[in-house]
Amino acid sequence: MEPVADTSPAWQLQAIDYDAATGTTTGYLTGINASLTVLTCTFDVTGEVNATYTNSTGVLTVSNADRQLTVVNASAGCAGIAQDGDHPTFNGDYTVVTPAGGTAHPTLVGTE
Repeated sequence: MEPVADTSPAWQLQAIDYDAATGTTTGYLTGINASLTVLTCTFDVTGEVNATYTNSTGVLTVSNADRQLTVVNASAGCAGIAQDGDHPTFNGDYTVVTPAGGTAHPTLVGTE
């Protein structure tokens, strides 16, 4: 069974640097406040994660290498799954597409 997550409101990409030669933006995702349910366990995860977005592929890569998420509000049914204060790992590659089922991905550019 896959965990179910509610990620409202939307997370935001805070850009720190843009490399025009590679079309890559680096920064972090902020506003992470996800409510998860796994079997009889419910809990929230809050915090920030590193993010890199590549224009040519539309792939957003996230990791919590030097930023972390924290579990809060873990229910009694979470024994052995999650507890308040845990720092879960969040790593992955996600293809970003335009809203409404589009297949094109957005392009990010830097300014001087």
